Amino acid sequence: MRGKKDNVNEADEKPAMISELEKLTQEKISLATKLGLLGAVLPKGDSYKQTNEYRRIQEIDKLLWELI
Repeated sequence: MRGKKDNVNEADEKPAMISELEKLTQEKISLATKLGLLGAVLPKGDSYKQTNEYRRIQEIDKLLWELI
């Protein structure tokens, strides 16, 4: 009985994890687009690294690594 209950909990966690992965990925894409990090032309210099958006991208990267 206990084994089945554990499997149900794992099954419940997977959709939540996928949802969190999607949410973080979309936020990262949005921030990177805002900073001009996605696309054909990259920003000149490293000034973008000083922004809150770039710091958030770094935080998201850490969270994504933990989830995967």
